[in-house]
Amino acid sequence: MRHGTRRLLCLGLLPTLAWGQSPVSPSATRAKATPQEAAARSPYVPPGYELSFQDEFDALQLDPRATGKGWQTYFPWTEACPGFNVRYFADNADQQLWVDPDYNVDGKRLKMPVHLLTADGTVQLLAKPVPSQQLPLTQGFRYVGAAMTTQCRFWQQFGYFEARLRFRFGQGQHWAFWMLPKNPEHPHLELDIVERVGIKGERSRVYQNSHGEPTDISFVEVDGDGEDWITYGLEWNEEEITWFVDGEPTRQVKNYIWEPMYLIICCEIGNSWVGDPDESTPWPTVAEVDYVRAYQKPKD
Repeated sequence: MRHGTRRLLCLGLLPTLAWGQSPVSPSATRAKATPQEAAARSPYVPPGYELSFQDEFDALQLDPRATGKGWQTYFPWTEACPGFNVRYFADNADQQLWVDPDYNVDGKRLKMPVHLLTADGTVQLLAKPVPSQQLPLTQGFRYVGAAMTTQCRFWQQFGYFEARLRFRFGQGQHWAFWMLPKNPEHPHLELDIVERVGIKGERSRVYQNSHGEPTDISFVEVDGDGEDWITYGLEWNEEEITWFVDGEPTRQVKNYIWEPMYLIICCEIGNSWVGDPDESTPWPTVAEVDYVRAYQKPKD
């Protein structure tokens, strides 16, 4: 692996947006890119790969009922899509609850949107404090946040996986773009394409972690505090797993995972890694996503 300080590249594909922008109607979104156009806009894809999954966020399709027709908004369990059936990670001491437009308690809906589509063809994922009068609807959790997974929609063994992201985060806030095995009986296997954590002195770190055999916590230092656009990528093949930041390889390990994995973008608040939010913590915390794409090599 290689650690070092480098300057981030701002690709300039999108104008500057206000954090926490309001949702827009489908008529305000841009035309969807064809697979060929999407691939052409990804200059960092290694040679020999073909597009296998994409979301350009020209529209936002959430799938809280786990039908497989959009992004799952937590980690569900159904007979067709077995999983953890959780809206937070108890083992991590999470203080947030992952919610969505369908989330309700006894028919009472929590009116706190955390997935916002913008007019520029991005989606903003939020986490924020819960007003005291709403706490009965969040099981007492003081924060709600966004998660998006392809658990019931897309999974793949080997390939190149990429997302263009920017973040606003601070003390007690943690964002990740990562992968888990389709088989929920193997939760110890995990690939973290990027993790950004709001710990003092660590906001310039891009964590690129591997869990399982071996487990290794690794990071590369970058300029800035996460609010610039960066393209994060991971190439996974039979021999090696390689992490990329704006097309530059930053870490490599020998492959140790041999089963299909799915994609996740989510926040955690106040967990055992980043600690509690404090008076300096910005709200809402935001991960803005330009696109998510996956590629695979053609079968012989």
